[in-house]
Amino acid sequence: MKRTATVLFLLLLPLVCPLAAASMELPDRIEKIIQMNCLECHGKNEPAKQLVLEKTNWNSNLININCGEIPSLKIIDLVEPEKSYLLMKIKGEKGILGQTMPLGKPALKTEDIQTVSDWIQSFIAVTDKKSEGLRAPEKKFASPPFQSLQLINLPTTKMMPARSVWFRLTHHFYSSVKTGYGGFYGFDGPAVVFLSFGYGISDRLNLILGRSNLFQEFELSLKWLLHEPAADKKFPIGATLILESDLATQSRPGINVFDRDNLKLNLKLSLSWQPNNRITMLLVPAYSTNTNHLNAKTQGTFILGGGLRLNLIKDISLLGEWLPVLSGYKIYYNGWSLGIEKKIGWHVFQFYLLNSLGITTDQYLPGGDLRLGDGDWRFGFTIFRQFK
Repeated sequence: MKRTATVLFLLLLPLVCPLAAASMELPDRIEKIIQMNCLECHGKNEPAKQLVLEKTNWNSNLININCGEIPSLKIIDLVEPEKSYLLMKIKGEKGILGQTMPLGKPALKTEDIQTVSDWIQSFIAVTDKKSEGLRAPEKKFASPPFQSLQLINLPTTKMMPARSVWFRLTHHFYSSVKTGYGGFYGFDGPAVVFLSFGYGISDRLNLILGRSNLFQEFELSLKWLLHEPAADKKFPIGATLILESDLATQSRPGINVFDRDNLKLNLKLSLSWQPNNRITMLLVPAYSTNTNHLNAKTQGTFILGGGLRLNLIKDISLLGEWLPVLSGYKIYYNGWSLGIEKKIGWHVFQFYLLNSLGITTDQYLPGGDLRLGDGDWRFGFTIFRQFK
């Protein structure tokens, strides 16, 4: 009897071992499938549809969570697994919105689709055995706190992902709307132009270099992520610290380019709070040295700027800023701006009204030369482009 059992075990061993191995390796296979096909769009930075597919987010972001495209369906449905939207999207079944996933890549192989299906079934088995083994879904907002690195003038708490590159082009027109039709409400006049490139040294540290044609000024910024709300639910405030130096290189009689009269140092702390899916508030205490660098007497400027982003509909938001000068040099009036923002793919477009002219930190902190109470303002726009 023992010999018969031993022979039977040896005969079945080649069949049993692969099945056992497949069961043990299933999560690893899933991770490999997701890494090769999904994380380009659904990584933790700028995830499409706000869906993160990092391994640590699988339970909280997928299981019994209504999908963004069709809220009546769940991404992974534990009651009707065959109706899981994740499975429908990779199969390209009827009833989905948009294209079959992965976007822009060949469809998954049949065996990979089966692996995903088996993975979904494994969650059901775990739930039946011990439902408390799954983490409770975390609260997620469909809209991120900010779409771009600047609200308008003020820096947001948004960071560039590691090894990504950002390009920024900003125009502030010199003339005000009071030039009327003869000056085409300011658009016919010259403009202050700012060009910059940023690089994500890491997810928490960014480097940005820009140049403005006003005073031919260069600006070098180092941005550090102090706190990310998603990492700490008890403290829902985003925080970034920005250290900057500006150098005005425009030639002046008797002044060397690298003279300290042309150098400005800036310190900015950006604090953000997103109470719901539509509103994000921004608070920015900021200080800049030598903001009135054309004057022999050195003066700095300290402000406590406030901003608001109101998400109207998908990827379209209203933006507003108020920059009261609390101490130091002030041009004429406190700075303000009001605009609209639209995100299209990897681009963010902003069009706004404002009273300040300069674009670098030391130029916009002192305020503006146009008074809102007189119905006076100028137009400006900014274009951001991210490169992965």
